[in-house]
Amino acid sequence: MKLAMVTEFSVPHYAGGGERRYFELSKRLAGRGHDVTWVSMRQGTCPDTEISDGVKMRHIGPRIQQLPYRTAGQFLHYQVALLRYFSTHRYDLIDVQPFSPLLACFVASKLMKMPMVASIYDVAGADEDQWLDSGRIGRIAEKVLYRLPYSTMVTISDSARDALHTNYGIPRSRLQLVYCGADIATIDSIAPAAGKPTDVIFVGRLAPNKHVDDFVDVVARLKQTIPAISAIIIGHGPMEPTLRKLIDAKDLRVAIKVLGKLERHDDVIAEIRKSRLLILPSTREGFGIVLAEAGACGIPVLAYRCPGVIDVVEDGVSGFIVPPRDVGRLATAALQLLQNDKLRHTMGVAGRRRVERRFSWDAAAVALEHVYLSMTVTNDG
Repeated sequence: MKLAMVTEFSVPHYAGGGERRYFELSKRLAGRGHDVTWVSMRQGTCPDTEISDGVKMRHIGPRIQQLPYRTAGQFLHYQVALLRYFSTHRYDLIDVQPFSPLLACFVASKLMKMPMVASIYDVAGADEDQWLDSGRIGRIAEKVLYRLPYSTMVTISDSARDALHTNYGIPRSRLQLVYCGADIATIDSIAPAAGKPTDVIFVGRLAPNKHVDDFVDVVARLKQTIPAISAIIIGHGPMEPTLRKLIDAKDLRVAIKVLGKLERHDDVIAEIRKSRLLILPSTREGFGIVLAEAGACGIPVLAYRCPGVIDVVEDGVSGFIVPPRDVGRLATAALQLLQNDKLRHTMGVAGRRRVERRFSWDAAAVALEHVYLSMTVTNDG
């Protein structure tokens, strides 16, 4: 099949959860013999065409210098560029990630009679604080874009599928579930980072919905019982200046190391493997790939109860899930695991087994391929 995967940004220039998903799936689909082109905006100084892991990369439209920040004009520029691109490039199927590419690709798919998959990661809830949710833009966009009659929609968690059906009335028959995963073989080949083990680690965008400030508060509470507590924060984003000020204000500069953005994902995995447990105090997640990766590394995870997370973490088995913004319970659970080696090991083993059973990228690629094949057969008929 000749496939077009469409996002705003692409790996290795930007590696958010959605981009990571497309990267892992695209290279596996190419490895299975499909002709895969990944279309995205121009990013930094990247060339307009590249090849990565067998995937053709085409960068069009506006050139974004400070990822992921883009203006309304750049959104519009990209939609026009997509319409032009698909008017001259034919594919058996287009797979598109929200938000800005959806409308243009939907129009192009109808005009050029190409089937289209809308890959929907999550649905806005009460906590509207992701990149695009400022001023309720994200929720308004969802109400319009998620209801368009795409050929089919793929979701990445049971929670997202249920929300799309409940909130927007999309029939379950139009919603295909394909989980995200972890690259288990690669993770097993990566040694833990050098140095003493880290007690707790956070990995993710430093964005409001990730609530990394709660992670800092947890470390401050743990320090009262474990004076030599060690923590690492990996990620970058708009909250970084505020985060550093908070760490200084709580006198945690020795306890918490902010590593920022690590260019190589292998280095992220190496830091996770060196850690005793991972904490993700996010209140909005489509899936939480880092949770699956921590499971593959054999370390337990702590997280807030929210859609996506509850599909990955088995509460009380592979980690603990606590009510959103309940820093006290998060700290209590972390202390329990740090002081109980046997429980921490047991949960780590359970997390590894859960990932092996449900969350591998190889299995996800096969499942997505089946969705594509069923669509093209239907379209040909």
